[in-house]
Amino acid sequence: MKKFKKLLREMNFTLNSIELFNDILNGVIVFLIAFLVLSIFNLNPIYALVPSMIYIIAYFFIKLSKDKAGIVESHYDILKEKLRTAEDNIKLENPIVDELQSEIMKDMKIVRVSSFLDIKAISFRIIGTIAICFMIIIFAFLNINFVTIKSFLGDTLGIDEYSSESELIVTNIVPEVNLSEDIYGRESVAKLGNIELGIKIQPVGYKVNVRETGEAEQRTFATTFPSEVFVESASVYEEKIPQEEHELVKNYFKKLAE
Repeated sequence: MKKFKKLLREMNFTLNSIELFNDILNGVIVFLIAFLVLSIFNLNPIYALVPSMIYIIAYFFIKLSKDKAGIVESHYDILKEKLRTAEDNIKLENPIVDELQSEIMKDMKIVRVSSFLDIKAISFRIIGTIAICFMIIIFAFLNINFVTIKSFLGDTLGIDEYSSESELIVTNIVPEVNLSEDIYGRESVAKLGNIELGIKIQPVGYKVNVRETGEAEQRTFATTFPSEVFVESASVYEEKIPQEEHELVKNYFKKLAE
């Protein structure tokens, strides 16, 4: 009897582990799809954990309540009706129940864990997971989101609403520009508070005195240019050198040149 109870615990643990594996694999796919959608709409992708965790927990508790003996019997006809009968009468102790339990323990040796795994479905899930991961990487690398997709569809289909909306946004951003011929704008007087300022610029300096006001003083400037311009040769070139000293002077300059 104790051996049969241990056999049932091992059977339930194995089937629950297989169901949990399938639920986690499906939850990963749900997470990746939600992650991709949130990334496209520029939302925080961490919220993709919410639907995936809800899916894993909900489906695991639903499958946890399934009849594991019925699942095993559906895969092995040799155990049909016997396994559930022995499980229902596990608290009874009589020769018939003991004989049934011993027969089931012998037949359970042919049960294989791989028979409860859908390899084809698991392969498709893994391939789908890899494909979605590649899509997330490509979308992140190319910076594809809802705005870029909308812009691409607007350019491809020639949607006027999108272009008009863009023009409206640009018009609201760009400030008004003065297109008149008067590039200096309106004339105005500098004011400090409510008091008008009178500025006097001194003609002989660069200082501005805001306290003195009045008309600029008129001054008469005299010309300083000479009335006649002439050239006077230097007297050194006019100097007279005696004939007898020409040779002396000539030799003197030759020595200087050497």
